[in-house]
Amino acid sequence: MISPAAALAELERDESVGPLTHLPQWSALRTEYIEPGVVHLIDEIATGFAKLETSLVPNWAGLMDPLERLNIRLGRTVGAISHLLSVCHSDALQAAYDAIRPKVVDLGNRMSQSRPIYDAIKLMQQ
Repeated sequence: MISPAAALAELERDESVGPLTHLPQWSALRTEYIEPGVVHLIDEIATGFAKLETSLVPNWAGLMDPLERLNIRLGRTVGAISHLLSVCHSDALQAAYDAIRPKVVDLGNRMSQSRPIYDAIKLMQQ
């Protein structure tokens, strides 16, 4: 059995092909890695987001850059899994995706509805 951290490392492996960089390494997206790896990723992002909410500085470098890095990391991993599901559907892959989807949605809702983030963005507009 692979550890959640190792599963996440596999899911986040990428490669470059010519000028294209950060392409998913499709062979690393194994069904058995999806749930433990993504749950570990969600925990890491949720921790980073909670820290951002309590220590943010309402400027681009103090808020938007770290927020974008969190969103990109989540989106790259979950997006690759979603894409794989659409082009290489299997019952096992669908089950793995169904297991993580509510957790991904919950985190996305928390991040998009954060009052501290909203208040900081409002300050940036002034």
